[in-house]
Amino acid sequence: MIAWFARNGVAANLLMLSVMVAGIWTLANDKIPLEVFQDVPSRFISVNVPYPASSPDETEETIVLKIEEALQPVGGIKHLNSTASSSGGTVFIEVNEDADPREVMEDVKIRVDAIPNFPALAEKPIIQLDDSFHSVITVVLSAEMAEKDLKRLAEQTRDELSALPGISHAEIAGVRNEEIAIEIPEAALRKYQLSLETISQAIQQSAIDLPAGVVQTEAGDVSIRTRGRAYTGDDYARVPVLTRPDGSKLTLGEIAKILDGFTENPLIVKLNGSPCVMITVMREGRQNAITIGDRVKEYIESSNAILPDGVRLDYINDRSKIVKGRIDLLRQNAQSSLILVFICVGLFLRLEAVIWVGVGMVMSFLGAFALMPYLDITINLSSLMGFILVLGIVVDDAIVISESCDSYRQQGLSPLDAAIRGTKRMAVPITFGVLTTVCAFLPMAFDSSDWGSMFRPIAIVFIVVM
Repeated sequence: MIAWFARNGVAANLLMLSVMVAGIWTLANDKIPLEVFQDVPSRFISVNVPYPASSPDETEETIVLKIEEALQPVGGIKHLNSTASSSGGTVFIEVNEDADPREVMEDVKIRVDAIPNFPALAEKPIIQLDDSFHSVITVVLSAEMAEKDLKRLAEQTRDELSALPGISHAEIAGVRNEEIAIEIPEAALRKYQLSLETISQAIQQSAIDLPAGVVQTEAGDVSIRTRGRAYTGDDYARVPVLTRPDGSKLTLGEIAKILDGFTENPLIVKLNGSPCVMITVMREGRQNAITIGDRVKEYIESSNAILPDGVRLDYINDRSKIVKGRIDLLRQNAQSSLILVFICVGLFLRLEAVIWVGVGMVMSFLGAFALMPYLDITINLSSLMGFILVLGIVVDDAIVISESCDSYRQQGLSPLDAAIRGTKRMAVPITFGVLTTVCAFLPMAFDSSDWGSMFRPIAIVFIVVM
């Protein structure tokens, strides 16, 4: 094989160029996502059923226990953890390591959707695998304005960030949830002979959307709902709580003090002394972390130029910077290695050998880049560490083979014969050296545990480059 390729230079050069072109094309077309850490598939599934205006005991009995009972036949579940509150119930599912989380989630969906007797006021179950999004960069919006106005501006900023190319999700943090407080004097209850339970039922009836059926048309089925949900304090003020004998209605606003406000939150977020809101931009699936970071920074720069005085956007927790740093480190190491190779090999070998050592190293790396998308490996801290570790071994092997070929050249053999004999001479020891290293990394490459997934890219990159 060695002699055939040496005597058929066109085939060898075409093979080498094909590998290099494939690697360059893969990098140029962003076929390999850039991220901080290799994605580790989540083994946690959440089932959330919103149930407003309920009690924790009622939620546990009518929602949580029914879900737990329905999930008993589902295979692959390691542990269940449930919570019940006045706003709904949530069941957290931990999946066994030997089970596919997505297959388990599909089975969970079938079982939960088949539960026939959830409370009428309970909303549709939300079932999701908790690994969809990964933080890339956090945008900080600071402004001296009312809390409600700051929240509205943050929501607008979040929507604009989510609409940027390559970005699909952003989350707001550092703001309190809006809350409507209803205070009813005891004297008003006695005056109109009302109870808190009666008023609570009236509020619940005004705060829900109810399905009214389906109308079949030529264009398809049309769902009809009665939309009676109250959203603001003014909406609740118009809620009728009593019908008088003359047909007039007593509204909640006539007997209660209704306040639009926010929930209590001991966490206060400020930037340089000004109130602020944090908007975390997330990466989903195979989106590019560096591209997301660059586009967010461009958005911040352009927005700051048009925002009014006192309102400013900044960014923190830029995790794409970590990826850039590792890529720069790899580039610097590659450049340093090439320079050292040229110096060391050039002192003892011919210039042609120096050039081919550099070409061989570049081809090994580009070949690995071409295969990474098919091996489900991204450019991240782990894979870049693999490239950095294997760099020295690749250079060492190239120098050893070059020196062997050059020694035969000095004995008077032709360049072709020297290349064949020198390569054959070192083929066995280098091959066994490579196989020994590969065998050492194989267990890590096939480790499917959560911790193993973090180190798997190092092993695969090491093996592919070798």
